[in-house]
Amino acid sequence: MRRFCRKKALVFSLMAFACVLASDAKVRLSVGQSGFCYSPRIAFDSSGNIHVCWVDAYGDYSGDVLYTRYSAGAGQWSTPVNISGSGRVASESMMMCDIGVDSLQRVHIAWAERAFGLRLRTWTGESWTAAEHLASYNDADYVRLAVHGSGDLFIIWFTWGSREVFSRARVDGTWEGVRILSDRNHMGKFPAISTRNGI
Repeated sequence: MRRFCRKKALVFSLMAFACVLASDAKVRLSVGQSGFCYSPRIAFDSSGNIHVCWVDAYGDYSGDVLYTRYSAGAGQWSTPVNISGSGRVASESMMMCDIGVDSLQRVHIAWAERAFGLRLRTWTGESWTAAEHLASYNDADYVRLAVHGSGDLFIIWFTWGSREVFSRARVDGTWEGVRILSDRNHMGKFPAISTRNGI
């Protein structure tokens, strides 16, 4: 059984970010964290490896996305890597990143940077791609990512100013434009998304 242990400091905050394995031994993933840890997200690949990202918050409006991988073969976690490297990862809900793995074992991480919008990086199996800028929304929040098949990506988020839910998709390697999913006449917040082969 795997679970995350949380202590309340702020909404969705993690004072002690840990993953509990089958042996019930707690392993702290946020090694050398600078502040509070938020927004833990987890994904599995077809080889049984575990991929985790979270946000290390330096202050109320600054932070970075970190990533670590559990190797099923080696039975150990990798040293956390700073994926964003900007110090600008922050949002009101503290749920500002997500992670997914495609059928080619590529790892995709999307996040929101305060005043800079949405970004994405991908682990190709050999290295991380440069950060892609997906949309310029200063108050983007609650970023969620779904990965389909060999690499189609679907990213959703909402903005605090307009209270609308937006999406952007990459299908067959081509990025589509930003779409509004919610009804403009009603408030939209905290979206969720998933995909399934054949749909």
